[in-house]
Amino acid sequence: MSAEGPKPPIDLDEVDIAITEHGAPDKPPPEPLTGTDMALRLLLLVAVLYFFLLGISLMGSSFKLIGGGTVGAVFQAIHHPIAALMVGMMGTALIQSSSTTTSIIVALVAGGAVDVGNAIPMVMGANIGTSVTNTLVSMGHAGDREEFKRAFAGATVHDFFNILAVLVLLPLEIATGMIEKASHALTQTLAGVGGGKMGSPLKVILKPVESLIIQVDKAKIKASAAGEAIDGSLIKGGIFHDAGLADSVVGLIILVAAGGLIIGSLVVIVKLMKSLMEAKAAQYLKKALEANAYAAMGIGVLVTVMVQSSSITTSTLVPLVGIGLISLEAIFPLTLGANIGTTVTALIASMASDSDTGLQIALCHLLFNIIGILIWFPIPFMRNVPLSMARKLGEIVAERRYMAVVYIAVVFFIIPFGILAIDRLLIGG
Repeated sequence: MSAEGPKPPIDLDEVDIAITEHGAPDKPPPEPLTGTDMALRLLLLVAVLYFFLLGISLMGSSFKLIGGGTVGAVFQAIHHPIAALMVGMMGTALIQSSSTTTSIIVALVAGGAVDVGNAIPMVMGANIGTSVTNTLVSMGHAGDREEFKRAFAGATVHDFFNILAVLVLLPLEIATGMIEKASHALTQTLAGVGGGKMGSPLKVILKPVESLIIQVDKAKIKASAAGEAIDGSLIKGGIFHDAGLADSVVGLIILVAAGGLIIGSLVVIVKLMKSLMEAKAAQYLKKALEANAYAAMGIGVLVTVMVQSSSITTSTLVPLVGIGLISLEAIFPLTLGANIGTTVTALIASMASDSDTGLQIALCHLLFNIIGILIWFPIPFMRNVPLSMARKLGEIVAERRYMAVVYIAVVFFIIPFGILAIDRLLIGG
């Protein structure tokens, strides 16, 4: 028997302090990257990012093939503002392009099929529908609970802003017509000022590869939406042009391939970004984006104007939130900037057209986003509402991952389809 007596209990607080001060012995700090290593990883990141963006673009084409043939029936189901909202939302979710939806709406207004008053809720719905892309991209982080929580919250803060903006502005618009009146006044001022067509450098580098795989006839989709009968396939080029397969089958094949490309690219992007996060440049980027929310919003506008796609802008940001490079608070103004940026190209193009209605619809889209931002962003209490909702949903789907699929299905498809179906039954009766 030992004569030393009982040993004093171990003070766990002192152990924690020792580990905090000296580091855990089995996890030495990572070696700093050399200049060559960083350059190689950045080059690889650019290459993989190309395939990630190609996957997003192909996903949009696949949705056009799957839903393009039925989009006409969707856009003809317009009987009141709520139905118009659901049409814009579901139509954009089906064809994965708010710019295509907006151009369809312009054509419908110009042709007298829809008046400006009904077109405004459709534009509002398009704003919600376009956010499904980045929500789908966040699913690539489902393998890691914490990353998925952050990524899904980062993706759905876009959804919640658009939904909250609609909840406030649609009733006001129905009661007062304020957006229609303001857009009409601005149209009188801006009509004939000039405009043009902006080219996207991103589309220039993506289109050659995407065209080899699939080319979708957007003119037929627009004709279908206008109620015209379309003959033949929506596929006008690419490896599936003469395959003899139905559009929906080709769309599903491309959707699966695009999903695999996006997820595979995401895995590599996340690993590369994690290794680069220790670099000073990454920390400077993080600080810059979080330093001034309005500057970040401006960056979101500029990037989206350059790439001409809010979906691409926001989808590229989602992995950065997932790995913790930027916070949920930082992605929010970037997302709002993307919302404004996506209206700019349509506005510039419409100013060069002979149709005042095209310009007015583009202005309605811009005004909706600006007024929504003025309501839900400048005041911290109001800003925290969509942030808290997105954060809470992120926590829910991280615990029950199947809820992510339920959320996407219910919000973007089941609710709009259900409301439109009820509307058709009531009108038919």
